[in-house]
Amino acid sequence: ALQDEDFRSKLRQNGLQQAKKFSWDETAKRALMAWKALKKPQTQQKAANLPTESKPRLAFISPLPPERTGIADYSAELLPAIAAHYDIELIVEQEHVDTPWANAHPDRVHDAAWLRTHACEMDRVIYQIGNSPFHAFMLPLLREIPGVVVLHDFYLSGLMSWLEDVAKVDCSWIDALYTAHGYNAVRERFSDPAAAARKYPVNLQVLQYAEGLIVHSEYSLKLAQ
Repeated sequence: ALQDEDFRSKLRQNGLQQAKKFSWDETAKRALMAWKALKKPQTQQKAANLPTESKPRLAFISPLPPERTGIADYSAELLPAIAAHYDIELIVEQEHVDTPWANAHPDRVHDAAWLRTHACEMDRVIYQIGNSPFHAFMLPLLREIPGVVVLHDFYLSGLMSWLEDVAKVDCSWIDALYTAHGYNAVRERFSDPAAAARKYPVNLQVLQYAEGLIVHSEYSLKLAQ
């Protein structure tokens, strides 16, 4: 092929003819047919078990009262409004939950292990993430099960430093600093940890795995962009 121009020309012409047999429309049709064939038995089973106008299922991941965090109170107030539109499954990592909605639906309160098993059954996943240890369990979960993130605090340096210094998760803050901000950030972490925490948000892993992002200010939006 390198030495024979006529042969190369024939290959090019053949390639053009071969390409006409393929299209994105045809690819989409084949993919849809395959998905329908796989989902048909499951869809029929669901149709037999669910009401005609069922709501989509939402995995709602957040700390909740009595945990002493403003995000827990925020989520507790939000749940009744969201319940008008979704069948909610609460995902928490705490021994006890005390909110009116959760108390009325105790069978809808689960831990992260439950979500890992039932993630494929969820239509939506939403994380309420802030800069405190209450959200530590969400970081690995978000990597496994992406969803929309409500980022209450743009800076997560308090959470990341807690993971490394208190929870003793080896190099968690160091790795996050290096990945998001580079070697100089790691050096500053050792020379002046408090200054590094104020300077570097270390939230890149959250932004990368979020399917969507909700923030509470234009400033946070600009920082995220």
